[in-house]
Amino acid sequence: MNVMKSLIPVFLFALLMAQPSLAQEAMSTDRPDFTESPLTVGQGTIQLEAGATIQTLGDRSEMSSGEGLIRYGLKPRFELRFGLPSLLSGDDIDSGLSDINVGFKWTIAQLQNGVDLGLVATAILPTGDEDFTEDAVSPSVIFIASKPVNDRMSIAGQFSVGLIEVGDEWDSTWLATVVAGASITDRLGGFLEVKGESTLLDESSMVFHAGLLFGVSEDFQLDFHLGTGLNETGGDEFFGLGLAVRR
Repeated sequence: MNVMKSLIPVFLFALLMAQPSLAQEAMSTDRPDFTESPLTVGQGTIQLEAGATIQTLGDRSEMSSGEGLIRYGLKPRFELRFGLPSLLSGDDIDSGLSDINVGFKWTIAQLQNGVDLGLVATAILPTGDEDFTEDAVSPSVIFIASKPVNDRMSIAGQFSVGLIEVGDEWDSTWLATVVAGASITDRLGGFLEVKGESTLLDESSMVFHAGLLFGVSEDFQLDFHLGTGLNETGGDEFFGLGLAVRR
């Protein structure tokens, strides 16, 4: 019931935004894969992305619902980003809201050989509930590159570095991804992805991830994704559903 309540505002906002609009370029979304797109939404465009994910952790399960991201194109290659809090819940834990985050994306270059380069800078703000918040503002920077292989397939990757305050000390984390995406039909696409991430315990996690994206219209997209950890710290199986809508 709490999950449904948290998703209702997201879907209502999506319906309000999903009105007829002028023809635009194909949607570029940052969900459901871990790899961000190097492309922005376009000047004057507002785009909402949201969803829910369930992951099993041994004999327990945890859920994140909301996962809202609002993107606004301030300039042709520059967008502002506002990450909404998600409702986190699961077995043997109290439910609560996660932190919000704010930032920007900049498409650095679109080269003649098809390579697109981007940068995302984000700051997580400690606004969430006690069990789901950082100790202080946590900044991160993401560098992204993508390139088409042919008319239907592309590859992309990113590397990010973040800072987290733990007690009175700061620690750094890193995350790297590689993803291959393909257009299966004019409306259906899919991806395969591998993510590697450091942890504060000086361990690293590896995750395999796959998903499908379906374009309901030029401005409305649905997605389904699933994955599993490739080592003990990567966690167990997870799956999720989501949407993206622009105006």
